[in-house]
Amino acid sequence: MNQLLKRLSELESAIAHTQQSHTLNNLHISGLMEVEANHIESSSETESPTNNTHLATFELAMLAPINQHTQAEITFLYEEQDTPFEVDSAVIAASLNSNFNITMGQMYLPFGTFETHQVNDTLALEIAEIRHSALMTNYESNGFKALAYVFANEAGKLNQFGMRVGFQNQFINLTADYLNNALNSEAFKTLIETDESFINVNDTPTICLQLSAQISNTTIQAEHLAIDSFNELTLSASQLEVSYHFTTSSLAISFQQTQDAQQLDLPQKRASLSAAMELLPNTGLAVEVWKDTNKDSRSSNNLVVQAAVKF
Repeated sequence: MNQLLKRLSELESAIAHTQQSHTLNNLHISGLMEVEANHIESSSETESPTNNTHLATFELAMLAPINQHTQAEITFLYEEQDTPFEVDSAVIAASLNSNFNITMGQMYLPFGTFETHQVNDTLALEIAEIRHSALMTNYESNGFKALAYVFANEAGKLNQFGMRVGFQNQFINLTADYLNNALNSEAFKTLIETDESFINVNDTPTICLQLSAQISNTTIQAEHLAIDSFNELTLSASQLEVSYHFTTSSLAISFQQTQDAQQLDLPQKRASLSAAMELLPNTGLAVEVWKDTNKDSRSSNNLVVQAAVKF
């Protein structure tokens, strides 16, 4: 009997050790759901306002530490009327030391920060957000950061690249981004499908500058995106936002302006005001009102209410 009990104890110890060391036991799962109701006015005099409710975002992320130097992360995304349920990003990240790491896989490239406290994405994001499979290296030390990445074009040539330099501390965050070809963005990929004049455009260098400052409970954010001239267009987008943060709520006002963005169905000017509050732990409600003005000076007034939960 003593030998049997000893053997059972050894088996229990071996099973417990195996379970603790298995990668799936350290898997971290998180998610986000955003449901929106909106009232959108058209800038055209002949079109009526539209009202809609939809599941704006369902995001599910899984992070798996593989070992002390490597981790894998995958994100699934669904956006009703916009994005089918799909793998949004999937990357492997390897830390060679505390300052230097390498990331590879499908990701949103670090071009532009596109930060905002509004419900809507910034106009700069609508122009220049890029998701692609890439290889990226990153270095950080004492607030200084520098990264570079490379990826292939549609023809399979590894000749697309970008880089970022920046500095950050508890009061200020400053970044400068460079990309060798703006037409890699999701917006331009869609435009190229319908406008053949963009197909053979390859050289469109782009820069994006971002500054954010924290002064007590107030956050000031500014961003400017500029694309080199192509097809007789000089496309740019600028944003200035000020937000004030209470314990469980915030207020934000922002002003945005674009140039030559009408082919992407974006307004020339946008003024936004929003309020957000945490109703319960990880449960929030936000409201944004904004006014869009087009190149022909026609304007539209819009409203969106968003309920969001994080888990």
